[in-house]
Amino acid sequence: MADINIDKFDETFIYIDVDNEGILYELNDHFSFYVKNYKHMPKYKLGIWDGKWRAFNVVSQMMHGGLIHELIRWALDNDYSLDIDPDIHLAHKDDPGFCDVESLMESFNLPFEPYDYQIEAVETILKHRKRLVLSPTSCHTPTDTIFMSDMSIRMIKDVSVGDYVLGADGTPREVLKVHSGHDDLYEIKPNRNSDSITVTKEHILPLKYSNDNKKYSKSGTPVIDELQKRKMIKK
Repeated sequence: MADINIDKFDETFIYIDVDNEGILYELNDHFSFYVKNYKHMPKYKLGIWDGKWRAFNVVSQMMHGGLIHELIRWALDNDYSLDIDPDIHLAHKDDPGFCDVESLMESFNLPFEPYDYQIEAVETILKHRKRLVLSPTSCHTPTDTIFMSDMSIRMIKDVSVGDYVLGADGTPREVLKVHSGHDDLYEIKPNRNSDSITVTKEHILPLKYSNDNKKYSKSGTPVIDELQKRKMIKK
């Protein structure tokens, strides 16, 4: 039996099966990283977080499938034998594409012109058969402000790649890319807050309804959907 067995759990995660529990903790150490500027973040200052992001979960023994190549490199460097589920596709740089992506997207007759990064994302997905893609769908105006992870406030136009903003759940979120574009804008003014924000129609809002004591929604609501639901605009 191999030292490390890698099984496909679903389209996103892989499951790491080992007999030696010590390997699990070695994996945990290797796939743990200090978040940039972690010492300035509220949870670290309160002593409830050690400042690390962990890509491998020791309890569930799972990690994102996109890390499998690094997992294989680590195992071979440490002389561990591997048994890899044949259902897991191992991507290579010279993997051929499935088609002409630009022609494919033109055939969809989209009501908008795709950005270069959107075409690139589709091409990557088709080429490697499986990828987890985080892609922006909406924007603020350049002068809208946002909370950074250290609770400072910054204009959207001054946020750069590598910065950490404060997520809707209170955890830090790294800025991976910044984008600009054109779309319809909507001014949103909360009932109990005098400050308004201006966003595009597909911007996700974590809403709290004051009349039924509901908590913030888990995934949020696009602006356009909420306005239609409240019959403030026509579909």
